[in-house]
Amino acid sequence: MDCTVIVGLQLAEGNAEAFKSALEQMLPETRKFDGFVSFELDQDQEDPNHFVMVESWTSRAHHEKYFAWRTERGDLTAMMAMLTAPPTVTYLDPVAV
Repeated sequence: MDCTVIVGLQLAEGNAEAFKSALEQMLPETRKFDGFVSFELDQDQEDPNHFVMVESWTSRAHHEKYFAWRTERGDLTAMMAMLTAPPTVTYLDPVAV
């Protein structure tokens, strides 16, 4: 069963376009990473500096391995500098109702 990962990001004023551009450069490798299922980026209608990434991975372990890989490579350093606070990360399992 896939794991949904919700990542909340609050960018500093003026960083939205640079953030989207950096993400666009990273996504081709992300989509090839073991366990990747899907990715969606949503922008808050009221606050254009607030983004939510909705990701689907085969498992939480797959996402954690991916995040560690991005961290080790230094890919997240520039992106983290664009934020006003650390991102929030929530792991969700589907519930049949």
